[in-house]
Amino acid sequence: MTKAIKIISIVVIVVSLLLISGCSTIKQPVLLSLEEVNLVDSDREFIILETDATVANYNWFSVNSKEVKFNIYVDSIFIAEGYLNEHIKISSNDTSSFNSTIKIEKNNLSYLFSSETIDLTIIGFARLPVLNTKYFFEFQKEFPVNEIVNILLSNYLGPDDVTLSEIKMKNIGKDIDLDLSIDIKNSIPMDFDINQFNIWLYSDKSYTKLVGKSFMKDPVIVKKDSKTTITSSVKLNTVSLGGTIIKNKLKNKNTLFAKIRINVEYDDLQLPLIIYQELEYSTFPFKIKIK
Repeated sequence: MTKAIKIISIVVIVVSLLLISGCSTIKQPVLLSLEEVNLVDSDREFIILETDATVANYNWFSVNSKEVKFNIYVDSIFIAEGYLNEHIKISSNDTSSFNSTIKIEKNNLSYLFSSETIDLTIIGFARLPVLNTKYFFEFQKEFPVNEIVNILLSNYLGPDDVTLSEIKMKNIGKDIDLDLSIDIKNSIPMDFDINQFNIWLYSDKSYTKLVGKSFMKDPVIVKKDSKTTITSSVKLNTVSLGGTIIKNKLKNKNTLFAKIRINVEYDDLQLPLIIYQELEYSTFPFKIKIK
């Protein structure tokens, strides 16, 4: 019996050493996507979401754990905490999806919207069943800001609920004045505010050569279970536009590009939403329409 205990002890020590030495060669998990995001709860301090996280395991061995917890940071600013809701098991060089809960601090949401894209740092641990040890991990995931906003807004506005609906010509003179309208459909049983509605018109698809812009001054209330149309006047610079028309004529093109940014204020959230839309124009007479 004593000999058997010694053998078992040696085996445990050897396995432990292999695990410890092997941790340095373990490849970090890779978060591929977040799908099926659902709002669980929301109050003045937190937003709680449930989502299916698709994770890749690029190791030569399978990974399994009954407990995975993590924190999410932008730079060094704490944004959210989360955990997986189920026992995970991912085969070697394979991917799997797991239901997770994410608790976001509302006070720090503004850090998510500081630029066009952000790098989220995810730091956490997975409890390994062997010897009940924790494996700590850290990795970064770049997200387009609009993708994060769409995830948050998906519980308030659907993908087809904000659309560029109409363009009207007001005046053609030294400058060209247009009215651009967007329709916002509110399907939720609560009002929300639009406190920003900005429009930029560009001559190029890379959105760098500006030919006109507009900024809304007064906020608009979008009533519950209704559709609201918001209109803003855009002034086009005829000199810039004339150069664009000449260049486009040589390339046999007749397009402009609109970038529309609205700011949705709802339930103490400030969520910017950006819409990109291609426009088509004719020159004689000058008309412009949604393509």
